[in-house]
Amino acid sequence: MALVMGITLPAGVEIVYNKTLRMYDISVFCNVGKNPRFFPRSKFYTLKEITYLFQIAYAWNAFSQETKDAWKAAADVIGQHGYNLYVEDKSYRFKHGIGGNATPSIYHQYLVGHLSVSAPASSALITQYNSRRVNFPATFELCRKTNLIDAGTNLKTEGYGELMTLGLETGDGNLITEAGENILADGVFESVDYNLTTEAGEILLAEGYGTAKLKFIWTRYYQGQNIESTETINLPLVSSWNKETKSITQYSGIRGKWRLELELIDVTGDIWFDNVYVTYSGEIKLPDPYCMDVVKYWQQTNLPAGAVLETIYPTGGAL
Repeated sequence: MALVMGITLPAGVEIVYNKTLRMYDISVFCNVGKNPRFFPRSKFYTLKEITYLFQIAYAWNAFSQETKDAWKAAADVIGQHGYNLYVEDKSYRFKHGIGGNATPSIYHQYLVGHLSVSAPASSALITQYNSRRVNFPATFELCRKTNLIDAGTNLKTEGYGELMTLGLETGDGNLITEAGENILADGVFESVDYNLTTEAGEILLAEGYGTAKLKFIWTRYYQGQNIESTETINLPLVSSWNKETKSITQYSGIRGKWRLELELIDVTGDIWFDNVYVTYSGEIKLPDPYCMDVVKYWQQTNLPAGAVLETIYPTGGAL
């Protein structure tokens, strides 16, 4: 069925109306277009005074080909043109009084997500839900930078100070708490996937360290049971910008709904993230993979006082 619309013109404006709009033969083109308007030179110069585009174009033309290629590589990640990404980024810097040019990165472009945890908070959990069935094979990934401090149990070794999450050693084989309690009288221990184990494999400390995790959780129905399966990416507590990705293969049972969680436990500090993807059937399934509005699309499942979720333009420690 055709959509028919009409307009009532007040007396005396017919000439202005006819000059402004271009009418088409409705039997061929069922639309109305705007007539091209003459743009006087005076208005052109006024436009130059109120727009950033001229300054941005001059700055772009002054770039070396190597710099332009770097912007192109960064923009390719999000399916954008290098110059368009530069215009978007540089316009923000002009508007907010940030000097210079951004350094293009394949890990983050323009705005990024930021999750900050400070006292009294020591944990945070944000979630994106999807009620459709997941399909396999699938991947989930994000680009991140972290600057987190372990706020969990403070364990020490005699002679070696605070324990770190990897490459643990003991001076004399004794593991003690800060209060001096002897946990392991003898033997060698090591850290495996954030768990503290003896040489024989006994787990001594399952959750003694602060952790940062990206988790993909989905429901499957198998042999009369509802099973919730989880795949996890463990994120380093301190790191520069990098990419984390994990693939998921087929599981038995009928596939169900899924969710993506970013979880911080027993830590304080900051994590910045961008380019968050859940991909299957050849498509990105998240509504805001480029973190333009994380407050809108991530549910604040557990965000106590002291924890903040926001979208920011990365400067300073976020770079």
